[in-house]
Amino acid sequence: MKTVIFFNNKGGVGKTTLAVNIASFLQLVKNKRVLLVDADPQSNSTQMILSEEHWERIYSPDSRETTLLSFMEPISLGEPTLDLTHVPFPKEGNRFGIDLIPGHPRLSLLEDKLSNSWNDCSAGDPGGFRVTNWMNLLKSHFANDYDLIIFDVGPSLGALNRSILLNSDAFITPMGCDIFSLMGVQNMSEWINSWETIYRSALTVLVEKHPRLDYGRYQINTNTSRNYCFIGYSVQQYITKVIDGERRGIASYDRIKYLIPEAMATYLDDFLDEGMTMENCDLGDIPHLFSLVPLAQSNNAPIHQLRKSDGLVGNQYKIMRDYTKVMDSVCDKILSNLGETVQ
Repeated sequence: MKTVIFFNNKGGVGKTTLAVNIASFLQLVKNKRVLLVDADPQSNSTQMILSEEHWERIYSPDSRETTLLSFMEPISLGEPTLDLTHVPFPKEGNRFGIDLIPGHPRLSLLEDKLSNSWNDCSAGDPGGFRVTNWMNLLKSHFANDYDLIIFDVGPSLGALNRSILLNSDAFITPMGCDIFSLMGVQNMSEWINSWETIYRSALTVLVEKHPRLDYGRYQINTNTSRNYCFIGYSVQQYITKVIDGERRGIASYDRIKYLIPEAMATYLDDFLDEGMTMENCDLGDIPHLFSLVPLAQSNNAPIHQLRKSDGLVGNQYKIMRDYTKVMDSVCDKILSNLGETVQ
């Protein structure tokens, strides 16, 4: 089983739309068993996948429905473990065909707990490491149930995202054609390098203070060399203009698009796995979908599964077919970069 995170420090790049549609395509078309974990306190993935009726049940004041916060409740109470009695929302209950652990706005309240645990790590405290490595418990629990666990996270560089990325196998960075996306990649690189240095130093202290500690039993990550590998980026296409009968790009956007491969090589090359190249990581451009995104959202459906009864009309059929071809190529590249079988 592999864990993949969709992450960019810049919001508004179509990350969540891409994540949920790729997850659905991998499950329904590529026959992979997929669990999507909505780890963004804004819970946009949850809102795209589940209906409003589900939202009301999940987020009512007296709700007992499962969310990621349900799994992490022991951490909120100061315990270095998860509540693994909960069950994801099943794929049979949504059109995306994937199992889901919904997000929750109160996930943001865990930032302080996780930040404190991060500080405890630096002092070689086993409890701090156990909380920081909480995701390993989730991975171990679902290891036999899924081929892929996909995490959709917010744009924050906070403690929650750090704890998720630290124990992930790989991350994907959706990009927009704007200068802020390039700055976001630079921020990510500096941030990951910084906490990687801190974590490895903390491990040295931990081993010195607790040489006989059973690290495996407590799911403490003692080797990050094959974690958080960069496996891909995509570029959200923008609307072109027709000038003298010829469709042309907007000059400022074209300049940014030209700079993206260089920025990726500059800031993320150190996170490539052995044998990977930045050329392998170019997943392709994601076409502008015009009205298909709100149509899919209003029907809680993946774009590649939209149909006439959802309101699909006219030229939208062609846009959907073209998008489906792009998704097929993107998913094949992701699987290949993960070392998975491509069908």
